[in-house]
Amino acid sequence: MAAHPQGSRTFPSARIRTGRVASVGGWLGRIADPALAVAALAIAHWLFGHPFDASATVLAALAFALTYPGDITFRRRPRAVIRGVAGRWSVVVPIMIVLGLATDTLRAFDQNVLAAWAIGTPLLQVAAHFLAPWVLPRVVALRREQVAIVVGANSLGRTLARSLATDELSGTRIAGFFDDRAASRLGTDIEAPLCGTIDTVADFVRANRVDHIYIAL
Repeated sequence: MAAHPQGSRTFPSARIRTGRVASVGGWLGRIADPALAVAALAIAHWLFGHPFDASATVLAALAFALTYPGDITFRRRPRAVIRGVAGRWSVVVPIMIVLGLATDTLRAFDQNVLAAWAIGTPLLQVAAHFLAPWVLPRVVALRREQVAIVVGANSLGRTLARSLATDELSGTRIAGFFDDRAASRLGTDIEAPLCGTIDTVADFVRANRVDHIYIAL
């Protein structure tokens, strides 16, 4: 945990954060495609009545490693989504076939399972790419909006504020900046209002609902 900006004063109602902001949308985008590849393999085994044994677990781990990170975004056109998914999977499948032939492990799997998996994985991934921009923001909207302040209206703090504002899954509103510089020195296009100096952070947090304090000093 970072040092408090006001010496011994504490902020019992807020979480203090420093460093880079972890984007929820970015994390989901990286993990979704690999997870769907594993899910498709499990579904294929289930459909053909085969247990998800040790060999399947190894194959799932390999598929996850080869497809990580994914790149689900919220601003891509349908054709770009299909080309991206098909392009990545058309590289991953030959790699796994070569590895399977080299290690003589292809015989451990029902060929129907492998065929169903090879076809079903990109279909699941394309569906996820299409549905994510509609479903995930609505799920996030069910949660209470998070309120944050940024201590330090420098380039790092302003970049952080823009990152939160453009992340459709963050569910976070920047209430304001706290900086010892005058508002005239910060420019007119600042991403959130200047609420006071660093010495006034504790009083602001006590008087208002603040969930997160981002320190960018």
